[in-house]
Amino acid sequence: MTLQDETRAVRLSSFGWMAQRLVADLDRQMAVELEELGLTMAKFPLIMMVSELGPVTQADIARRFSRPAYSISRSLDYLVKDGLLERRPHPTSRRAHEIVATPKGQALAPKLHDIVRRVNARVLSPLSPEEQQQITLLMEKLVPNEDRY
Repeated sequence: MTLQDETRAVRLSSFGWMAQRLVADLDRQMAVELEELGLTMAKFPLIMMVSELGPVTQADIARRFSRPAYSISRSLDYLVKDGLLERRPHPTSRRAHEIVATPKGQALAPKLHDIVRRVNARVLSPLSPEEQQQITLLMEKLVPNEDRY
């Protein structure tokens, strides 16, 4: 076997490579559907997290995404400007703000849920219902609890 053949065989059997390709496909499909709502992949997880967790600080969001707080600031600014999220004074900290979904943001959440369901269904469609359930259970084992925010 040549080095090129062996390298190709390793790549094609690599779980990491396959997972990366799958994530790229999911991201592409999500981006197309989110664009119809005027959202991007950078904004989507923020509004989903705030919709799920309720009032949360920018620092909490950043910690849950394992990113520095400043790195999500611009996306939050856009979501605030678009009227989907708002910053409110934090009840116990003069420096922090709570990030909450506005009524407009709350109304958007069911549409986002539908997008997630549609994209997941398309990506998983080559699998039987039993295989879909099995791969989801296996992924739950592979993704550490602390990474599920």
